[in-house]
Amino acid sequence: MLKRVKSAHNKTMRTLKGSNQSGFALLIAALAILVVITLSGAYFFASNSTRMSGALKFLVSSSERNALKNASQKWAAALESSLNGGGSAASAPYSCSTSGGPAATDTNDATITHSCRQLDSGSSDPLKMLFAITTSRGNERATTLLRFTGATAVAGPCVPTATSPKAYGSGTSSSDPYLICTAKQLDSIRSKYGNKFYKLTADIHLETLPETAGTNFHPISGGWWRGGIDGGGYTIYNMHINGGGAGLVSVAGAGAYFRNIHLVGVKLINSGQAGAIAGLWLEHGGEITNCTSSGDITSSEAGGLIGSSINSGIVITGSSSSANITASDNGGGLLGKGLNTVVDKSYFTGTVTYSGSSVESLGGLLGSVSGGSAITNSYSTGKIDAGTSLTTGAGGLIGERINGHPTVDQSYAAGQIIAPSASTVAGGLVGASTGSGSLTVTNSYWDKTTTGRNTSPGGGTGMITTDMQDKTKFAGWDFSSVWSIQPGGYPTLQ
Repeated sequence: MLKRVKSAHNKTMRTLKGSNQSGFALLIAALAILVVITLSGAYFFASNSTRMSGALKFLVSSSERNALKNASQKWAAALESSLNGGGSAASAPYSCSTSGGPAATDTNDATITHSCRQLDSGSSDPLKMLFAITTSRGNERATTLLRFTGATAVAGPCVPTATSPKAYGSGTSSSDPYLICTAKQLDSIRSKYGNKFYKLTADIHLETLPETAGTNFHPISGGWWRGGIDGGGYTIYNMHINGGGAGLVSVAGAGAYFRNIHLVGVKLINSGQAGAIAGLWLEHGGEITNCTSSGDITSSEAGGLIGSSINSGIVITGSSSSANITASDNGGGLLGKGLNTVVDKSYFTGTVTYSGSSVESLGGLLGSVSGGSAITNSYSTGKIDAGTSLTTGAGGLIGERINGHPTVDQSYAAGQIIAPSASTVAGGLVGASTGSGSLTVTNSYWDKTTTGRNTSPGGGTGMITTDMQDKTKFAGWDFSSVWSIQPGGYPTLQ
């Protein structure tokens, strides 16, 4: 009995001893977990405290950079204003140089400084000048690039067309032209860059320029223009010129070209020569391709595109005008006077009015023509108003052939011709043919009803309106690729 009790006691003691050991182990484990949790919490809060500090620093840095960026842009705008006013970028406070000018203090915040570096190797050509304006305070800085393009500056380049070789171009060829996208840029090429090449990359609104005494744009001049302008199919709006050589270009010379330009709302007034593209074209060679004009043009020699061409040998193709032409001498829907001029696939739909008192030559396409000029696949439905004292010539296409051997082929006229009914120098196609040489007219027609003329000196065929609207009456004409006609209408160019 005693032995069993002792045995039971020993077993109980072993159980209690094992229980104490397990409890101690659990206590140690609990303490370890508490330490881990404490240390983890400390790391978590320490880590997030660092992150929060970094976030605050980022917000402060971002705000500072925005402030510096705004200051840099304002400084660039001030430099633009100075350059537009004829100032020098090298002068204080800008002090721009190719190596980076000295720092200048911001006029609104003395803690901010600016420096200017010219990035174009010190070019004096306004269409190439590029500046980097860097603004700094402490360790932060911001930079604005400024491209100065003549009479304006823009933050960044003009947006080039997809096929443009460069953002701005070199201006040395038609394949690498200077790009123009603002009225001030177009205005800036007036006198310094007459033998360069340009292309528009946007519509140009000249009404945004200041207007004085009826002029908001002075013609590109400074000598005979021998460069080129490609309008890229864009439009130049509201060119107003009162006096001087009136036109986009004052005087065009050999090799000049104008392509894909639309001039809308022109208002040109002078006493010499005026045309939407050029007032006067001198020298031999050049082209006007796919150009149009509308508005009002008044001069002694006036045309929808060119006032007068002398020994020009220019080719006008795919172009037209709907302008109101008023001339005191030679007036034409496209040219007031043309020498050795070719007109192809072009037309006129406006009005030509005589405003003088003695000599006049008024025509739907050309007022007067001479030399080896040629008109092909062209027409006029414009109104010719010669008044009541016609003395020289008024015609549906040509007012007067002066001399030489011009030709007219596959062309027509259908606009009203106002002239004395008994006049012998007013005709359906040609008003008069004088001087040495002769005029050759083939496969060309005029509407006797609408023009009010039954004859045409030099040739051509007069038809009634219904025949003029019947393509079978137009011998030799190409209605598959050149002309088209709708029922009840006159032929139009495709």
